[in-house]
Amino acid sequence: MSDSYDGLQTSNPASRIVIVGAGIVGAALAKYLSDLSSVSIIVVESSITDLQGSTGHAPGFVGQLNELPVLTTLAKDSVREYQNLTGAFDTVGGLEIASTASGIEALERRCRLAQSAGLSAKLVSSAEAAQLAPHLHRADEAAKALYFPGDGTANARQIVAQYERDARAKGVVFLEAAVLSIEAENGHVTGITTSVGPLTAERVVIATGIWTAPLLKQLGIKLPIIPVAHAYVHGPQRPSRGRSSPFVRWPERHVYARDHGSFDGFGSYDHAPIAVDTLASTAIASWDARLDDVLDRAMSLFPDLMKKEEMEPFNGLFAVTPDGLPLAGPTQQVKGLWIASAVWVTHAAGVAKFVASMITGNTVDQDIWRAVNPDRFEGRDTAELRSEALSTYNNIYNSTD
Repeated sequence: MSDSYDGLQTSNPASRIVIVGAGIVGAALAKYLSDLSSVSIIVVESSITDLQGSTGHAPGFVGQLNELPVLTTLAKDSVREYQNLTGAFDTVGGLEIASTASGIEALERRCRLAQSAGLSAKLVSSAEAAQLAPHLHRADEAAKALYFPGDGTANARQIVAQYERDARAKGVVFLEAAVLSIEAENGHVTGITTSVGPLTAERVVIATGIWTAPLLKQLGIKLPIIPVAHAYVHGPQRPSRGRSSPFVRWPERHVYARDHGSFDGFGSYDHAPIAVDTLASTAIASWDARLDDVLDRAMSLFPDLMKKEEMEPFNGLFAVTPDGLPLAGPTQQVKGLWIASAVWVTHAAGVAKFVASMITGNTVDQDIWRAVNPDRFEGRDTAELRSEALSTYNNIYNSTD
C-alpha cells in the first residue's frame, strides 16, 4: 500500500528527508531514521507492493565472513538486526567445499580468519558436510568443508515488510511514484521530481541499487556502480524436507546452492562478467545465451538434484563496484545528497544503520566510513573503474582462494 501525494509538498519540506528506493536498504533506512529523529521522512518507490529491484529476487544467503573486514562487520551487524525480526532470518548455516590442495588450504586460512573475527567456524570432513547437506553434496574423500553454523538465509521480502510497517508507525510516508530527476541548486540538493509531482527536501538519499548511476548522471556525478548479469535457477516444486540444508558454496567452481524449502536453487559466477548497460524497470533481465554453458557446468556438481527441463533459470542483475564495497554516505559533489547503493542483503541492515547514524549526527566507525565513502573514486578514469568493477564479479565473496 502506498500513500497519497496530496499534501506532501507543503508538509515540512524544509527539514524533510526523501529516500529514493524502498528495497531492503531504503526500508531499513526509513525505520532507523524514524527511530533516531522526528524529521519528516518520505520513501519514494515506483513499485512498493511488488519489489522490482534486487531485493525481490536475491537468493538471500547471508555469509558473514568476508576478506574485507568492513564487510564482515556490516554483515554481523545485519544478522543481529535480522534476528530481531519475526521470520526474517533462518540460521541454517553455511558450507564452503573444496577438493584441491590449494582450495583446502584456503578453507583452513578462512577458518582462522573467521575465528579471529569472532565468528563460529570449523573445518569438517566431506562426510560430515554430506550429512549436513545430503541433497547438495556427496561424500568425497578428497574434499573438505568449512562450516559456519551462525550463517543463514534472509527472507528479504519479510524484512522489508517489517521495516516498512515499523517506519509507517513512526509517521514515515511511502509514496508509489517514479523518480524522474533529482533537483539541485547552487551545489545543494533541493528535492526530486516524480511522476506524481515535485517533492522538496533538505536531504535526498539514493538507495536504488542498479539504477543509481543513471539517476545521478544528470547531476554530473559518475559513480562506478556497474549492473551485471547473473544466472540463478529455481528447481521444481517439491515437498519440504523438514530440515533446511545449509547454504553451500563451491569457491573453486564459483557455484552456490540453497534449499528454498519448497524447491532448490543454485547460481554461478563461473563466466566472464557481463555488464548490462540498458536497464528496464526490473532487476530481472532477459536471458543471455552466454549463460547456457554456465548452468551445464554448475549442474555437474549435483546431477541428481533436478533435470535440465525442470529448471527455471533467470538473469538477475546486481551491482558491482571496483573494490567490492558499497557506496554509502554523503557525497560532497552535491550537498545534501546521500548514497546507499551497491549493497547486498548480507550487509543491508548494517549499512542502513550506519547511514542513519551519519545523517543524525551520531558518531560512526571511521574505518567503515573511509571504506564506503561514495567519493572515494572521484578523479579516477571511468573506463579503468569499470574494468576494475567487472573484475570483482568472479570473486564476488572477496576471498583469495
